[in-house]
Amino acid sequence: MPIDHLIKFLVSNLGPNAVLAAAKFIEEQKSSPRTSSEKTPPPIESSKVERQNLRGANLKGKNLANQNLSGADLSGENLSGANLKNANLKNANLTNANLTNANLTLAKLSGANLSAANLKNANLTNANLEEADLTGAIMPDGTIHD
Repeated sequence: MPIDHLIKFLVSNLGPNAVLAAAKFIEEQKSSPRTSSEKTPPPIESSKVERQNLRGANLKGKNLANQNLSGADLSGENLSGANLKNANLKNANLTNANLTNANLTLAKLSGANLSAANLKNANLTNANLEEADLTGAIMPDGTIHD
């Protein structure tokens, strides 16, 4: 997928304030390559976006299932109701993030900073939280993690 198509997609779905300057884009081929006569770009699932600053992006209720957001800076962001099923959030900064009602089923959160994050009513079924920092986080049942 040409980078300009991917950036247009991200800006239209994440908002004009998304900071993508430090993003690393890696294209994966899951089917036969497109020809120049095809005008429809492949879905976002075919690209990984890693180590990016997404501060200021509007991610409330967005479908980010299966996305590689490893190392992303999502601190203080509103991800309430977002679908992050099977997303790679390894080493992501989710400090003070609003993850209420988010679907984090099978999410890879190892090494992620979730300190003071709001996870109330979030689905963490089979999520990997190994070495994640949950200090002060509001857990799905409403309790605050020590």
